[in-house]
Parts: sequence; C-alpha cells; structure tokens
Amino acid sequence: MVLGLSESRTFRRRQKRRRVAVWLMFLGGLMVLGWAAYQSGGAVAGLEVSELQSQLDDLRVALDDSARQKARLEVENRQVAGERDEWRQRYQDEVPTKRETELFALLQKQIDNDIPTDRLRLMMNAAGQKAICEDKPTTKRFIVRTPIYKGSDDAVNFGDGVMTVTAVGETATDAAGNPEAWFDPAKSVTAVFAELGGRKTTAAGRLPLHHAMVVGKREFRFSLKAGKQRGFLEVTADRCAMP
Repeated sequence: MVLGLSESRTFRRRQKRRRVAVWLMFLGGLMVLGWAAYQSGGAVAGLEVSELQSQLDDLRVALDDSARQKARLEVENRQVAGERDEWRQRYQDEVPTKRETELFALLQKQIDNDIPTDRLRLMMNAAGQKAICEDKPTTKRFIVRTPIYKGSDDAVNFGDGVMTVTAVGETATDAAGNPEAWFDPAKSVTAVFAELGGRKTTAAGRLPLHHAMVVGKREFRFSLKAGKQRGFLEVTADRCAMP
C-alpha cells in the first residue's frame, strides 16, 4: 500500500516536470522566434535605409545635374540675347528706312533720266538752304472727282498755267449706306500735280495733305484741305525761288 502511494507521487512529479519542460520549451521557442523576427526586421529596416540613402544620393546627383544644366542654359540664353541685340542694331544701322528708300529711288530715277550729276548735287545742297518765298499764298478750290462725279470745276491752275492740280476721292455715303454725289473728306484722297510739260507727281493720304515740287527755278509748295462747301477741296500754293 505504501509502495503504491510512493509510485503515484513519483509519477505525478514526473508529469509536472514534463509540463514545466514543455512550457519552457514553448517559451524558448517563442523567444527564438521573437529574436529571429527582430533580426529579420532589423535586416529589412537596414535594407530600406540603405535603399533610401541610395535614392537620396541619386536625387542629389540629379539636382546637381539640373543646376549645372540650368546655369549652362542661362549662359546660352544671355549669349543668344546678346547676338539678337547685336543683329537688331546692325539691321537698324544698315537697312535703310522707308524714307531713305524713297529718296534713293527718286535720286536713281533722276540719274536714269540723264540728269547731270552736278545739277543733282547742286539741288541737294540747295535743299538745305532757306528758300526765298514770295509769301503771297494763293488759295483756290475745286471739286474732287469720285467714281460717281466726273463733271466740271475739277481742276485749278497755278503759276500762270504752269501747274494744274486735280484730286480723286472716295464716294461719300449717307446713314443708310447709299452713295452721295461728293467725296468723303474723312477718307484717303489722291492729289495729282501736273506740269505744263506733262510731268506729274502725286500726294495721297488723309487730309490735310502737303506737297512740294520744283519747276524750273521755282519751288511750288501746296497745302490741301477739305473745303467749307461740301465736295470741294481747297488748295493753297506758294512759290519760292531756288537758292
């Protein structure tokens, strides 16, 4: 009886030790797994940090490249702007203006007409001198021709018939857009100045107009404006002796 009780206690102690051993093994396994997870997490974190550092280095290199490229483009832009300004200045200095082109064409025309060079030089020098004018301007009026009106009183003479002046304008319209029998003074007018020998010059544009031409040894100066009476043009002429 005593022996049976002793064996029973011994069996229970062994079972208890087994349970404790199992729990210790279980806890040890958990600790091993935790340590392994920690080590694995640390390694992963290290890899992520390393990758992020690599990306940061790449970004720094890219930013440095962008900064260098920006600086290079700024230098190139300044060079292009300088060349552009230089060419613009050369164009302004070397390419003749419209006024210069017209004067050159007029001079070339006189040369083509066999006008002596000495006379052209004399006339050009005289242009810079003050003209001696009669200061007795004469004002006359005439009707401006239009596509509708081509009647009488459409010309005036100056200098004892040496110079004849006519003009052509655009037809005026009423509020409804219907054509009138007179010209529109607000639109462009073309004045024709005809010499006795047949040579003609013109002046075109909106009124008032101004024109000058040399006939013989006299210079005629004209000023044209819309007349007080509808359809008429007033022209004032003065004669000046060539210096």
